[in-house]
Amino acid sequence: SEFTDISVSGEFLITTPFSISDVSKSNNVILGSASSSTFVRYVPSGGGRIGIKLAGGETFKPASLSNDTKYLLTITRDDANLVSLFIDGVLKGTYTDSDTFTIDRLGVFSNSPSYFLQGSQQEFIIFTSDQSANRPAIEANIANQYGITLS
Repeated sequence: SEFTDISVSGEFLITTPFSISDVSKSNNVILGSASSSTFVRYVPSGGGRIGIKLAGGETFKPASLSNDTKYLLTITRDDANLVSLFIDGVLKGTYTDSDTFTIDRLGVFSNSPSYFLQGSQQEFIIFTSDQSANRPAIEANIANQYGITLS
């Protein structure tokens, strides 16, 4: 889906429930941009990994996923520019990045037919403030809505 750019600098929380129908396929893009500078994707190599790229280089965090299983992806950034990646409420990794997070597509990256989500997304929620203290409650509410089991 295409929409007007959403750009976030500073603190944020982004969350989306999603599933992938074939996790063996590369480049399952969950969030993306036409400019190709920002995306979140799943790749099967290395036992399964989530890649996140703001304007800088791509960072991969381990995340083994299964076909047709609902997951909740949450990405946060705090006031120290620490980006944290969660799957089903479990921290998968952190790194520091102060670049602006800009997306304008759900489930597709750039204009390439090779980079798209082979699965589904139910919704996309963004907070433009530090929601670290509220993250567990936000995730519990969304997980309950979509039948996702948090770990």
